[in-house]
Amino acid sequence: MITIKRLTLDQAESGTRLAQDVCNANGTCLLPQGTVLSYAVIASLKRREVDYVMVEVEEELTQERHTTLETIIRARVERQFSKTDTDPLMLKLRDLLLRYRLAELTHQSNPSAMAED
Repeated sequence: MITIKRLTLDQAESGTRLAQDVCNANGTCLLPQGTVLSYAVIASLKRREVDYVMVEVEEELTQERHTTLETIIRARVERQFSKTDTDPLMLKLRDLLLRYRLAELTHQSNPSAMAED
């Protein structure tokens, strides 16, 4: 599962992908989202007095975290459709959205499942 973390430049490593644009104090974009950091780029950002970067980090999704995320997804979908009551089309849409969100979660926790699809 890919998560976003805020790292100081001392914590950032070569090969890490930016999750957000890096901008200077004036708002000028120094590096776009998706850029893969190198040691030279990190040094350049330090010279430009950038304090931190937002990066993508691949983390294993534990069973406990999976269960927590599933509970959150179910609660959000229920809340989004809380006023639909008995409208059959809205109930069908709710079920489809819930299945879609839970399938996304399954693919995040088991990336090899995506290759099998």
